[in-house]
Amino acid sequence: MFFSMFWQICRFAGKTILFLLKTLQVAVAAIWNEIGKLPHCEHFCAEIAGFFRGFGKGLGMLFYIPRRVLEWGIAQCDRSAKARRIFFIIAVIGGFFYYWYCTPSWPYGRWYSYESGIGSYYGRGFYFNKTAAGDWFLPGPFYTAAHKTLPLGTKVLVVNRENGKRVVVRINDRGPYVDGRIIDLTYAAARRIGLYQPGTAKVTIYTRRAENKNGRKISVWPFF
Repeated sequence: MFFSMFWQICRFAGKTILFLLKTLQVAVAAIWNEIGKLPHCEHFCAEIAGFFRGFGKGLGMLFYIPRRVLEWGIAQCDRSAKARRIFFIIAVIGGFFYYWYCTPSWPYGRWYSYESGIGSYYGRGFYFNKTAAGDWFLPGPFYTAAHKTLPLGTKVLVVNRENGKRVVVRINDRGPYVDGRIIDLTYAAARRIGLYQPGTAKVTIYTRRAENKNGRKISVWPFF
């Protein structure tokens, strides 16, 4: 019963995605085909018009491949209870990895203030480099940060003092190496606390343990 209900929900989501992929495939190919037929294109450079038509077909293939894979997966799960169980296991494992790596950690509970100063973010120029902890710095919704002294693997609460927004990140790199800055956040973490647009902001870092003897203790709870 549980597997059946879970599959029906996933099937509806899959069919919705499938419909969107089909619509995008047709729309993209049609738009580029029409661009290729524009009088200016035909008059001045017929070869560019041909390129647009070919590009439309090629771009449509980007949607065709995932659409065919999704159609095959839905058909297999419709026919076989075993396939539905395998899909459930894959979904649970995938959900676990997404939750562990791509969502911020639980912010609630007791924290101790460690340091206040200027926070910033680092992004595209550091992509695909290895961090001090040995992780790959990849583009995506990852909630990590660089700090000069805190032990690698430490989870800290970062509060934007200018708007009160907060996020929990894991220290996996060293930096920032700019005078006056105390922490570098990833793109996802910076956006979450409203730091990305200005580039820097006044922040306070909190740790789970009283690393700073003079640190102020706070308790963070849901809804207040």
